[in-house]
Amino acid sequence: RHRTVDRPSLSLRNEILEGIIRIDRSFVTMDEMQWSEPLKEEERGPPTIKNHSVTNFNGILYCFGGYDGRRNHQTLLLYSIKDQIWKPTIQAEDDRTASIMRRSRSNQDVVVVTGTPPAGRNGHTATLATDDEEHG
Repeated sequence: RHRTVDRPSLSLRNEILEGIIRIDRSFVTMDEMQWSEPLKEEERGPPTIKNHSVTNFNGILYCFGGYDGRRNHQTLLLYSIKDQIWKPTIQAEDDRTASIMRRSRSNQDVVVVTGTPPAGRNGHTATLATDDEEHG
């Protein structure tokens, strides 16, 4: 048994979601799970996309690609699970080292993404791979 968030912008049938929807793991048995949407009122979420990939690493969800009904995306979106906010990203104009800097009016950290992103895509998968030398 589960309950879903009842909101017109959510369409599980079409796999299009705005923001983040999570399943609450703070249940005692599998009989009591609850879907929730932790998007804060003042926060604007990412574009409404489907068929994107999401990978969790160190408390950040990395969301890439997806389809918005018109085109495939090549955007990298970051969501902080702890802070429950979308972290803004910008594409660097050169090949400098990736970094985090304060660049927005709200004094929020902005992640600078470097390199050439892959072509826009949807219906793909993503896997996190570690460097054996660093992670033994």
